[in-house]
Amino acid sequence: MIYNGYNIGPGADLTGADLTGANLTNADLTGANLTGVQSGGILGAPTLSTDYSVINGYIVGPGVNLANAQLAEQDLSNIDLTGADLSFADLTDADLTGVRSGSLSGMPSALPENYSVINGYIVGPGADLSGADLSGANLYFANLTDANLTGADLSLAYLAGADLTGVRSGSLSGMPIVLPENYSVINGYIVGPGIDNGAKLLSSYSTSPANVIDNLTIEFWKENTQVGGDLAITKGEVLVDNTTDFDQVRITQTDAFDASAAIDISDVLLTVKHIIGIAPITGIAKQAADINNDSDVDISDVLTMVKHIIGVSSIDHFDMVDSSGDRITQLASISSGDVPEYYLVMNGDVNMDGAFNEDYITTVDIA
Repeated sequence: MIYNGYNIGPGADLTGADLTGANLTNADLTGANLTGVQSGGILGAPTLSTDYSVINGYIVGPGVNLANAQLAEQDLSNIDLTGADLSFADLTDADLTGVRSGSLSGMPSALPENYSVINGYIVGPGADLSGADLSGANLYFANLTDANLTGADLSLAYLAGADLTGVRSGSLSGMPIVLPENYSVINGYIVGPGIDNGAKLLSSYSTSPANVIDNLTIEFWKENTQVGGDLAITKGEVLVDNTTDFDQVRITQTDAFDASAAIDISDVLLTVKHIIGIAPITGIAKQAADINNDSDVDISDVLTMVKHIIGVSSIDHFDMVDSSGDRITQLASISSGDVPEYYLVMNGDVNMDGAFNEDYITTVDIA
């Protein structure tokens, strides 16, 4: 089949082709190169490679030319638009749930409410931003409800006021310059209110699957004295028979967490910026910075970090913190109700770049 001088068939090189108005009934374009292809008014339902579809008469998929396309109110859910040209495309009220993008060229004339194009990505509720390079992105008050940020680079991203309810993450690289209040990045996950992403380090029984601590022995300490005996964390659970009050948590396996690598000059700088008012620390990160747990992040905490870094004295204790960033100082046995979900946070690891050895992490599948 020939159209506009282009051979239409499996594996065809249609780079930059204008297929506007083409009748592609029974056409097989499996494996065809559709980079830069322009369309609209397509007739029929051709066979296309997995990442491509015909929507409202347009061939839609990675690298295509959708300049001026009329896609208002169309279902674009889970479509891959990576590298597409969206110049003046009308996406009013389109369903962009799960849409994948990146390296977009041009700006749409209209997008659904709460969506925008940032750093070449479509950003908004439910967007698939896995692996996205959002370094330095201005995500101020962005609506990222239920978005997938797994593997994204958030280096120096500005997320003040962003709605992170239900956001999925993990394997994040880089640290945002600002996060919404009560949110932190810990072990590559965004942690905070309304997020349930399996980053829990202790009890985590509401996601499927969930990454939790396993085969780790912990000690509760109060006023520099161990209280009670050693407790084992098994598949995310720590069982206590009696109410225990504590102000620190320590671990017995020295290979479980590399404190020397987790605490460095970057943590010191973040703490100093907080103290002088340049960049306030909130949530779990603030608990990490408050090394002496006096509810105040000050120069004494900085000095403790510096002593650790230069080897004068070591920091070997953790805080137990909930998702709102509040420090937990008491555990009691639970006979009914939901199992609480807590995190172990290394004191001094303000940027949360430390991690437990994979030998002490397991996945629990929660039905």
